[in-house]
Amino acid sequence: NMAVIAGGIVNVSSGGIVSGASGSGTTVSSGGTLNVLSGASASFVKITTSGFELVGSSGTEAQTTIAGGTLELASAANAAAVAFSGAGGTLKLDGTNVSGVTISGFGPSNVIDLAGVTFASGGGAVLTSGNILQVTEKLADL
Repeated sequence: NMAVIAGGIVNVSSGGIVSGASGSGTTVSSGGTLNVLSGASASFVKITTSGFELVGSSGTEAQTTIAGGTLELASAANAAAVAFSGAGGTLKLDGTNVSGVTISGFGPSNVIDLAGVTFASGGGAVLTSGNILQVTEKLADL
């Protein structure tokens, strides 16, 4: 297990792996930062209050839990499953293609920031069958 806290920073470079067993693994909290760089991967990471994880372009994350902190997925980052747990978590998506990312546990005080999407009138969001959020902007589905 690893904890990144109080201003600590961990950079995982190409070929590096941060992984733990389900329910354990790495915790990022209290101003800590985990940077998963191009070609690196992280799994079973828990991001708590004031913690921050950045998954860079061509970096990979799997099984991340956001419990009050922020997970940012750069454009072209690879992601599998993101779970919100509790209040105040943020998922920031810098790219426009997020297909295949399963997001669960989203609640009223959580945020999904579509930073890579340019606003245009006429766009919208619809919850479709299977509990899938479909966001349309400039007549293209994201």
